[in-house]
Amino acid sequence: MKLKDLPISSQVFEDVVGSGSLYVDKTNYIHKMVTQGHSTETGITSCPKFFLSRPRRFGKSMTVSTLKAIFEGKKQLFNGLALGNSDYGFEINPILKLDFSALGKTPADLKHSLQSLLNDTAKKHKISLTGKILISEKTERILTKLDQKWVILIDEYDAPILDALKEPDDAIRLQKCTDMIDVLREFYLAVKANDAYLRLVFITGVSKFSQVSVFSGLNNLQDISMDPDYAGLCGYTQEELEACFDPHITRLAQWTQLTYQETLEKLKYYYNGYRFSKQSEIRVYNPFSVLNAFQNREFDTKWFQSGTPSFLVKWISRENYPVDQIEGQRTEGSVFDAREPHQMDLLGMMIQTGYLTISTYDNKANRYVLDYPNYEVKKGFMDGLLEYFRKAGPSLLGPQLDNWRELIEAEDWDAFFAEFNQILSSVPYYIQMPTEAYYHSIFHCVIALLGLRIQSELATSRGRIDTFIETQDANWIFEFKVAKETSEYDKKLEEALHQVQKRGYRNYLISTLTNKPLKVMGVVFDIGLKQVVKWAG
Repeated sequence: MKLKDLPISSQVFEDVVGSGSLYVDKTNYIHKMVTQGHSTETGITSCPKFFLSRPRRFGKSMTVSTLKAIFEGKKQLFNGLALGNSDYGFEINPILKLDFSALGKTPADLKHSLQSLLNDTAKKHKISLTGKILISEKTERILTKLDQKWVILIDEYDAPILDALKEPDDAIRLQKCTDMIDVLREFYLAVKANDAYLRLVFITGVSKFSQVSVFSGLNNLQDISMDPDYAGLCGYTQEELEACFDPHITRLAQWTQLTYQETLEKLKYYYNGYRFSKQSEIRVYNPFSVLNAFQNREFDTKWFQSGTPSFLVKWISRENYPVDQIEGQRTEGSVFDAREPHQMDLLGMMIQTGYLTISTYDNKANRYVLDYPNYEVKKGFMDGLLEYFRKAGPSLLGPQLDNWRELIEAEDWDAFFAEFNQILSSVPYYIQMPTEAYYHSIFHCVIALLGLRIQSELATSRGRIDTFIETQDANWIFEFKVAKETSEYDKKLEEALHQVQKRGYRNYLISTLTNKPLKVMGVVFDIGLKQVVKWAG
């Protein structure tokens, strides 16, 4: 049996469906969008406007191209799909489609590209722009000169802003963001002024900046990013994965010498876990990662490799952010939005770019609990951090990881800390920080990379345990101390071990853990030598 081709090279609905490639039907969600505000008896009563935020390579562009095919009246493409089986009429409307990721990386380039796109759109529809120079003038003329109402599709609205945020210099970053927004504002205000000429507006992006003109400038823009009704619009649910990819799962199982069930479990561990609504338990797979796993017949980190977030890694280093405290972070809903681009905080950026997701939601406290969505993201992010700390390439990490894990499982701490000290020695001087949190973060990165269960700053009623690690045969409590000179080593080690005993950490964990032995390790860092100098259990 020939397997259907996987839609890896194209995110254009017409190309995927037209070529007979595998398509996971999302048109039930889209039917809800295109019929909102529309009466089959009286015609359109209002123009629905939607905003959808999702991480990169998550199906946003496929959704945009699906809407484009719908309003081009290409009903034949939807045969056998939810929308095609409905009573939707597939009326044809003129379409203004903009992909801001391709419209320039400087304010001048953005303005020039937007002008050119408007000129081409006017020419296609035989609309004269004579005497119209400004973006606002051209937009108004285009929207008002046809008898039919327009569909506006905007993909990656925030691409120019996110590009500006990568500028290392604060003043340049702020000015570039401001200039980009000024160009966008002129277009969006013209769209707002001509609302009566619109059939539907759909906008996608990675981030939501509430005070950017797209949100303040458009009337009644409905943000469906965290709407439970659209939680499964992008990405693959567990049911979709098993129903649509069954032959590919079987082939991957055969190739990796796993059972079918083991393959499902490993796919879930690597690529599932994204949750986009507090009101919905739906978790989805990263589609890009799943498709590449099936195509290459291996479990890999293609999504992370396709866009290593160097600016996030540098941001963490610049702010000395405690990496070990990212997992399990509790936060309010405001972290999902930023009023202005320059006000975005690190957690908010990590959520919106897909490196963190909703783990659980505490209704009583009105708090979100955040975590890495899956192993691919966690491993890739820790890899990126460690590579940045070491200034070493990924090829140098791979062979060492297996060895480090073997040393930990064998409880050969002398050999492990000798290896760990080599990592600390490879960190450039301008990154090093004389704090316990700095050493703690690097230790956390290393353990997380090994795939071991690790929790840092684990809260108990008597205080916080620095680090908890679960190996195959034991559970470990780690307490860290820093020393400034040799004479302090023994005292600091004694303090670490005494703290565990005094605060009853062992008793707390024994009551909550499995039957594995619970062991304690005290570790002392010398901030002058920048090394682990003493350890004992």
